[in-house]
Amino acid sequence: MAKTKYNKIYHELKMKIEDEEYRHGDLIPSESVLVAEYDCSRNTVRRAIAELVSLGYLQSIKGKGVRVIYQ
Repeated sequence: MAKTKYNKIYHELKMKIEDEEYRHGDLIPSESVLVAEYDCSRNTVRRAIAELVSLGYLQSIKGKGVRVIYQ
């Protein structure tokens, strides 16, 4: 089940970035907001974010959040 939620979060965030709902330079919602929105664990959200970071869609900024770097 966790893999399904991970995939759902990953694909929805990716789609929102590609559709420019989250624009270049924007901060995406915090982990706690995403956990509440998707009703999942923090690790599931972190895994989806980590995948998008590795693909060059997002950049994690310590103490600030996660920023969109995809153009």
